[in-house]
Amino acid sequence: MRSEDSVVFTDVVEINTLELKKVPGVDDSKLANWLRFLDMNDEKELDKMQIHGNVFKLAADELKRLSADK
Repeated sequence: MRSEDSVVFTDVVEINTLELKKVPGVDDSKLANWLRFLDMNDEKELDKMQIHGNVFKLAADELKRLSADK
């Protein structure tokens, strides 16, 4: 990572970003399911993703926990 003046912060971490709106195609692969999960906006959609497996239920529960006001 570099700051605006090109100073190297670290060579240990690499950060990649993905613009979900530009992901092509709609298939039923594991990757496509995760991309849809990450792009979800409401709780009903999150609940629908849980039919694809327990991992999405766990991820949705954790997301709800992290998003909760304390």
